[in-house]
Order: sequence, then C-alpha cells, then structure tokens
Amino acid sequence: MKKFLVLVFSLFLLSALSCTTTNQEVSKTAEPALEAAEATDTVAGDFDLSGTWMVTAVIDGCGTNKTEKWTVEIAQKGGSITAKNIDKGLKWKGKISNNIISVSETYSGAINRESFKLKVSGDANTLTGEIKWDWNGECVGTTNVTYQRN
Repeated sequence: MKKFLVLVFSLFLLSALSCTTTNQEVSKTAEPALEAAEATDTVAGDFDLSGTWMVTAVIDGCGTNKTEKWTVEIAQKGGSITAKNIDKGLKWKGKISNNIISVSETYSGAINRESFKLKVSGDANTLTGEIKWDWNGECVGTTNVTYQRN
C-alpha cells in the first residue's frame, strides 16, 4: 500500500511538473505573437487622412537652409490620396500601402520632384518623409517634411 501511495504521489508530481512546463512554453510563445500583433502596420482602411494638415518643411539645397510652415489639404478615397499645398499651390497624388504613402505624381511648375514616400504614424496623426527635388535642372536639394493633423 505504501508503494502504491508513493507511485500515485510521484505521478501527481510528474503531471504537475508537466503542466507547469506546458504553461511556461505557452506563455513564451504567446508573448512574441502579441508583440508581433502590436507591431503590425496599419492599412489604408484603418484610417482616413482627409482633412487639413500643418506641415513643417526643413529645406536644404540651392544655397538655402531654412524651415517653412505650410497648410495642406488632403483628400483620401480608399487607398488613393490627393494633396494640395494651400500656401504654395503645389499638388501631389499618392497610394497608401500599409503605413506608407508612395507619391509618384507631382505638379509644381518649375520644381521637379522625384517620387517620394511619407510614413503614417500609428495613430494616423503624423506623416513624415524626405522629398528630393531639383530647381529647373540648375540645382538640387531635399526637403524633410513633418505633417501634423490640424
């Protein structure tokens, strides 16, 4: 009878140890999955960027190094974006994929801009990016922009 009780107690300890190990293994695998879910980029359907934005532009090129403030109106329809700089009259169109706006169509007169990208913040209230440009082929520069939802 004593051997029987020792055997039952041993099995009980073994099963408890097994459950503890299983719980630890589950929690170890669950945490990275949660972190990955939290780090997932937003998609175009998760936010609407339409509205008025205040832009801080740090301009460097053509002998200029200055900061300007602009007001930009953005309209979004699904994954398509159009924007107009109210202060300068400049326009651009882009597409959203995850949290990146890719701009390939720009309309600005004498300023020729390459395509550029803007990153959308997690709360969709900030856009950031760098724009490379040239002025009538005479000189080149960059403008680092930060858009803040108004």
